[in-house]
Amino acid sequence: MVPPNEFKPIIPQLSTDRLYWEEVKEARNRRIEEKLLAGPRLFDQACQRVRERIRAHFPGIDPKAEDAILERLLEMCDRD
Repeated sequence: MVPPNEFKPIIPQLSTDRLYWEEVKEARNRRIEEKLLAGPRLFDQACQRVRERIRAHFPGIDPKAEDAILERLLEMCDRD
């Protein structure tokens, strides 16, 4: 066991609130063109993360089944 005094994180810890408000500030300062392009990019990033979780939950899943699960999840989100 490592004594508490010897452990020092490499990256300083930032609060979630602080990170959130930094992102809000950056978003407010973006040009409208950047904001419009960010939507599809963020959607693609979110889909990639979901695909990673699908593959982690179902190791060896084939791409068609992965697509079907992602599509089903997106349909569920679209109902609200």
